Amino acid sequence: MHKTTSITTIMVLILLLVGQGLGQPSTYCPLCLHEAYQQGVRDSGGIVSLPDAAEIVMLLDRSGSMADMKAEMEEAIGSFVAKQAKVNPSTRMTLIEFDDIGYYISVNRAPVMAVDRIAIEPRGRTPLLDALGRTMEDVSKRITCGKIIMVIITDGLENASINWSRDQVLLRVNHMRDKHGWEFIYLGANQDAIAVGSKIGIPLSLNYDATTLLTSVDCVSIATSNFILDGSIDANDLVITEPNNR
Repeated sequence: MHKTTSITTIMVLILLLVGQGLGQPSTYCPLCLHEAYQQGVRDSGGIVSLPDAAEIVMLLDRSGSMADMKAEMEEAIGSFVAKQAKVNPSTRMTLIEFDDIGYYISVNRAPVMAVDRIAIEPRGRTPLLDALGRTMEDVSKRITCGKIIMVIITDGLENASINWSRDQVLLRVNHMRDKHGWEFIYLGANQDAIAVGSKIGIPLSLNYDATTLLTSVDCVSIATSNFILDGSIDANDLVITEPNNR
């Protein structure tokens, strides 16, 4: 009787220590990860570090041509966020919007369930290579977690980069995929997205237009969920067979 009571007491103390942020859970636990995030478990450099956590980094082209599908894109991203929140509310999300006028971190490592509706303000041109290179560089310095997936959404071709070349981006993408286990999905309109993606080391690519945007982003959401849950993506998730009925 006394032995059982002592073991129970010890277990309660361990759980309390973990709940207070004085320890970290040794196995993946969505609730524990969410509580740890809320309590700000950080290392000496201020970086959030949670075991087996997942991070979605969305890089969104907000150049002027996006004005033609602004409402549709906002709706599609909102749907993506809602579906990811159901998969794991402790998944973190960073959303970066870019054009040749600025580079904006609209959402910064927030729990996906806390991400508000996104409002896009299209303008400028598309420095896609610069935005992708900068994002990989910045994220690799400030985020340490189990799984990172980058979702790149653009409605046009590169036309304004000055700091990163295609070969430099290709090398960095390959490095992050091979050495750090990152995954990338390229979603492009008004182009051959599969060809463009392959030239920068991203084999998981999908074309879209205004009529297939919601369906395409739904495919990306399914692939992202699979990566978060299983650590891998089936390329068939990015194949649209019936755009209006998926």
